[in-house]
Amino acid sequence: MEILTGCSGWSYAPWVGPFYPSNSKQADFLKLYSSAYDTVEIDSSFYHIPSGMTMHRWYNMTPPSFVFTAKMPKQITHDSGFRDYEEILGYFLRSYELLKEKQGPVLIQLPPSLNHESGWRPLRSFLDSLPSKPRFAVEFRNTSFFNGDVYSYLESRGITLAWSEVPYVKSEPILTTETVYLRLVGDRSIKETEFGNVVKDRTESVRKWAANIRSVEGSAERVFIFSNNHFQGFGPATVNLVRRELGLDEIDWREKMNSSRPEGQLTLFDTKDQN
Repeated sequence: MEILTGCSGWSYAPWVGPFYPSNSKQADFLKLYSSAYDTVEIDSSFYHIPSGMTMHRWYNMTPPSFVFTAKMPKQITHDSGFRDYEEILGYFLRSYELLKEKQGPVLIQLPPSLNHESGWRPLRSFLDSLPSKPRFAVEFRNTSFFNGDVYSYLESRGITLAWSEVPYVKSEPILTTETVYLRLVGDRSIKETEFGNVVKDRTESVRKWAANIRSVEGSAERVFIFSNNHFQGFGPATVNLVRRELGLDEIDWREKMNSSRPEGQLTLFDTKDQN
């Protein structure tokens, strides 16, 4: 299996120091992040669609093998009730298309209030309208969707059932495509000011998900694993915990960021005054 690990977003001011060099500017965050990781989930697309200029900039500042995934705008998944979504969906997909070969799956995160009885028909109609590319993953946050009919439908449409650790439900580790899309989300009890530190020990949860991933080896071809800061407090530390549990090398992000600098440039983590 190809295993890609990263975080849900990259633009977090509390990461400056613990993750990004202490003198980093926000404009440089993605370039630094992508020198350490091979994938990222665009969290901001849930709230507003990035412009074409932004997508071009993100494409150009990341390595050739880097892979983006993106959250479907909440105007579609949460606000519209899957009605009159065509215009905004088209705009979102045209914008995302500018990432070219760096496009990974689009995550369709659903609200906990959406249940199978009242929501399956409009949701299915929406899913039927989606193009074959890019690929899509759907995250259910209501247990009523965890049934064989839904799994069979997703498999027939080539849509991945997202695995996730959220407070609302326990996601079932069912494989509906050759792709695993795992989200370690957590709850909102960890404040943003704490995002540079591990404040919760979620080792047992990570161990469980690592076992689920190992169980599909031979069936899954590609695995995306994303950690949210709310899961433990510090997404990069959770990524390394996941990698340890999967028997992968931990990521030394300082070394990665330093090795990406132009020859002769000061080390990113050097002191400011070196004359």
